[in-house]
Amino acid sequence: MAPSFTRQRDNPGSGSRFGLLYRGRRLRVEIVPGEARYELVAGEPLKVFHHDEAITLRPSSPVMRAW
Repeated sequence: MAPSFTRQRDNPGSGSRFGLLYRGRRLRVEIVPGEARYELVAGEPLKVFHHDEAITLRPSSPVMRAW
């Protein structure tokens, strides 16, 4: 199962930023009002889900999506 990110509340506030280690891959996620940014910091390509959209992350290639 791949990591999945979905907005859980209506008021995003000032946003949040966090990192996680998933199966040897280091991922950075930043959420600001209106946008989510996913970045694979280290490791092999990784598939994640933004709402129901599958995204394949690659090192040094951040991906942004509307939040």
